[in-house]
Amino acid sequence: MDIDHFKQINDLHGHDAGDKVLRMVAATLRHNLRKGDSIGRWGGEEFLAILYDLASPEALKSISEKLRTLVAFSRLDLSDKSLMVTISVGATLLFPGDTPESVVSQRRCSHVSKQTKRTESGQRGIRPWRRSGGRNFFLKEAAGDPVCGGTAGCIS
Repeated sequence: MDIDHFKQINDLHGHDAGDKVLRMVAATLRHNLRKGDSIGRWGGEEFLAILYDLASPEALKSISEKLRTLVAFSRLDLSDKSLMVTISVGATLLFPGDTPESVVSQRRCSHVSKQTKRTESGQRGIRPWRRSGGRNFFLKEAAGDPVCGGTAGCIS
């Protein structure tokens, strides 16, 4: 998960405000994950979550959308203004043979988060990770896309 326009927040409102935005987003994400799921700051304005025991690709999409929406409706009150931020989300299921390390090292989630920002201007974005050949292995974004089953996922 990547905070949209974070550099502008730092440039316009200062690094103290940027730090408060990071803490607000982190708290929103942390308090709205399920018991047993993990989240952490991945670097800069990026966060990485590992979600366990997912029933379907749709469950991964649902949790991703919930987190995206909750951040969008959060507000940081500063002394003279209020800031609202959005996040772009990339997500993938873990496949047989995957480990959390292999997903992170391939940066699958981060890659789709960046694609989301480019294609949707960081607004309301949740994108699947596609393996080479263009086959969709995460979410049914369009009719006929094959979906891979899995019980764990990663959102970034």
